[in-house]
Amino acid sequence: MKFSSFLRAEKHYIVPRRSRSIEKRSFSAVFLIFDCFFEAKRRPTNSEQFTTMKWLFLLTLPLAGAFVSHEHTRSLVKADDTPYGPGNPCPCSDESLCAPLKTNRFDDGKEFFIFHVPGYGEFNDEWRQYNWDRITSVSLWQFVDSDAEFYCYAKSLGVRIFVQASPERAAYATNNETAKLEWVDNVLSDVQGYFADGINMDTEDDIAPMNKTVQKGLTDMAVRAKSAFVENDLADVLVTFDVGWSPNADGRFYDYEGLAEASDFLVIMAYDMASYIWGACLATPNSPPAQVLQGLLQWMSVTTPDKLVLAVPWYGRSYECTEGTKVTDRYCPIAAAPWRDCNCTDADSGVIDYTAAYNSNLTKVKDDILQNTYYNNVVNGTGE
Repeated sequence: MKFSSFLRAEKHYIVPRRSRSIEKRSFSAVFLIFDCFFEAKRRPTNSEQFTTMKWLFLLTLPLAGAFVSHEHTRSLVKADDTPYGPGNPCPCSDESLCAPLKTNRFDDGKEFFIFHVPGYGEFNDEWRQYNWDRITSVSLWQFVDSDAEFYCYAKSLGVRIFVQASPERAAYATNNETAKLEWVDNVLSDVQGYFADGINMDTEDDIAPMNKTVQKGLTDMAVRAKSAFVENDLADVLVTFDVGWSPNADGRFYDYEGLAEASDFLVIMAYDMASYIWGACLATPNSPPAQVLQGLLQWMSVTTPDKLVLAVPWYGRSYECTEGTKVTDRYCPIAAAPWRDCNCTDADSGVIDYTAAYNSNLTKVKDDILQNTYYNNVVNGTGE
């Protein structure tokens, strides 16, 4: 398997976010990851070689499937439009769909895990354009009652639905048993109320490397959640945990071996990887291939491939280059923005969606070192 080709990052220059006066010229940089999906091969292996971790390469987008008609999904929900959410019964006409799924959608055991943020108004139906042919799991980042059709359609395909369950520091970093029990009760309530198939824990707090008590406290929360599911006849409900691009990245010194054991799988967040820019303040890819590969190799030393799922972004980061940068310059210097102990960060960068960048007709240039292509856009006037 050639990992030099498993990820394609693109660097683009677009309109800057802040206004400029009419006399000044400026441009900004955007880094994107697109053109392929990845999914970890979640099945036991007897080999420790890196090739045992396999990704399925798809030249499709999450918004590239056939449109799922309203007429079709209406048949999957109850006629009285039962809302989807806590305090309401199963919204599906076939109530068996609300039971936690016992097996993966596909026999190959591959996990195609996506994060879904329900929209509002005209955007509430974007999920109808997802390519549902391969999706196995959807993690909800907001709960919207109008998503009953979305929920019932996903479950009718055998797609698992996950809800967010990130414990506060006050619960896992202290001996406050009341706070711990309250968190578990809330998680259990969400799982039952949203008829979920799993939880996704996305705690990204920094923990000091020698603070074993807090590290174990965070792992204990995952253990408690799993135990609560078993005790409440929800043994099929999964526990997943989001981790940085590499172990201990961004000051997150966690008990990763314990978390891997307590979880069904770890989701490697191989995106927004420029949260700490330690060297020169330059526009940086949010998912550079060489760095992603480095992180994967490190994760392979922590746990087995069947416990790992790789997550890559479908959006770009836009950086405004400092005044005086020429359109022909290879690098895009950005203003210093100290954060914690580093010189600058991607926190001040903007976001550009996949469609806008992909449809750009600006000339692209390949950067062999960064394994990126990029384009420059000089902006005159207000920059709007």
